[in-house]
Amino acid sequence: MSGAMIVGALLRRHAPLTALVAPKWIKLGELPEGAPVQAVLIRSISLLDTHFLKAGTMQHSIERVAVLVRAETYREQVALLQLVRAACRGFTGALEGVEAERIAVHTSGLGPDLRGADASFQRTQDFRVSFDAPV
Repeated sequence: MSGAMIVGALLRRHAPLTALVAPKWIKLGELPEGAPVQAVLIRSISLLDTHFLKAGTMQHSIERVAVLVRAETYREQVALLQLVRAACRGFTGALEGVEAERIAVHTSGLGPDLRGADASFQRTQDFRVSFDAPV
C-alpha cells in the first residue's frame, strides 16, 4: 500500500472529477503514450516510516504525493485542481478496498502553472498522506 494508491482511490471515487476525467486516465507513475490532454497523474515524492522499538503488525507511514492535472485550457486546469483538492483534502478514516487504516490526507503545497506536452496547461497539487498498513 502507498499514499499514491490511496490518493488514486480517492480521486477515482470522486464523481465530479470522473465526470471530467475518465477513471482510466487517472494514472499512477506515468501517463502512457496516446493519453488525452485532460488527464491526472499521481506520483510519490517521498515516504517516511515511523519506527518503534518493538515491531508490530502495522507500519505507520507518511508519504508526500504529487497530483499533476493536465487540461486543454487554463480554466479547465483550475476546475480540475479544485476537484482534486475537494476529493482528497481532509479525508480521514479507512477506504473500502484499500489495505490501510487510520488514513489522513492533507494538502501540502501547490506547484507552478506550466505548459506541457500537446500545449496542455499543467499544475501539481501535493498532499501529505499518513496511514497504517500491514507489514
